[in-house]
Amino acid sequence: MKKMKNVLLMGFVAFGVLAARCSKEEIISDGSSPSERKASMQISIKGEGASTSARAIGNPSSDDEKTVHTFTVYVFNNSTGVLEARETFTDGLEGQISGLGVASQKKVVVLVNQPQGFPSIISYDDFEKASTMIDLSTQVPKDFQTDGLFMSGKTEDPITLSTEGIVNVPVTVRRLTSKVRLGSLTVTPDGGLSIDDFKLKGVSIQKARDKYDALGVVRSSGFNYVGGVQPAGSESLQVDYLNEFYSLPNGYSAGTKLNPEVYFYVFPNDNTNNNATLLNLYGNYKGKEIYFPFYINQQQGVGSSTTDGTWITRNKIYTLNVTLKKIGNSSENPNVPNEEVSMDVEVEVANWEAELIQEVEW
Repeated sequence: MKKMKNVLLMGFVAFGVLAARCSKEEIISDGSSPSERKASMQISIKGEGASTSARAIGNPSSDDEKTVHTFTVYVFNNSTGVLEARETFTDGLEGQISGLGVASQKKVVVLVNQPQGFPSIISYDDFEKASTMIDLSTQVPKDFQTDGLFMSGKTEDPITLSTEGIVNVPVTVRRLTSKVRLGSLTVTPDGGLSIDDFKLKGVSIQKARDKYDALGVVRSSGFNYVGGVQPAGSESLQVDYLNEFYSLPNGYSAGTKLNPEVYFYVFPNDNTNNNATLLNLYGNYKGKEIYFPFYINQQQGVGSSTTDGTWITRNKIYTLNVTLKKIGNSSENPNVPNEEVSMDVEVEVANWEAELIQEVEW
């Protein structure tokens, strides 16, 4: 049983030395003789952010989204990429690896909350294999208490060790996912449209990448695009964890602002091959199935604007505040936004400790 759970504060801050239990696998392969294998490094993990404290944002709690259950350190020969040591720490945010050779410079990779079944790594090149991609199905709230959100980071410059003392190696880790929220919803039907004819059924994410590179490297293959709802013929790409049933409360009055706090975790997506990830509201209008899919953090429709326009990158929060007016003018496919719809979009970009706000009017 773990002695403690450790909350990783999202800021560029130094952490005090914490005792750490670990499982160790030493694989010295840098040409050192046993007598030379006396070098040690102290690994400390820290988060990415702009301040020294975390802000509580949304649900689940900020602590759940930043908890470090375990972190695994991989030490590679910087020139050959061969693995020289691997250790998994289950307590603390720091850990020491000893018995390292000094004949070669090192590269360090840290994986936080590594999912079960992650393959064995014997070379840095193994991270290029499809088997090391992280599955989106492991990044869902129901698993947070036991598994946590996956994070990763690596050193950018080669590390030179010495037998004269311990070398401190700080590694910044970031979540691989970003968080997409429906922050608010207001239904204000245009003239001639009746809210009595409209039934909201739920909120979903569409065209999300179901796998992503463990180190955040953009790939062009090795994944599918999945969604919470799908048109006929695409049922194999439908996944429950990207769908949330949500309806207007009984007696809802048009123009009333609601705060659903519906959220999802998604991988980065730069709209490769016109496959942008979408937030989608769906329901029924006069007996017809209707969909309102929105691009996330991107210009859409007449009169929209964005201050960022980078689509979805890792370790961000994207909040969409939606106003539905043209409830009779929807898309027929949850994966295809209606480009003719007029909407206003306001975007603010920040790291996960702050929110990215997007105002949408349909």
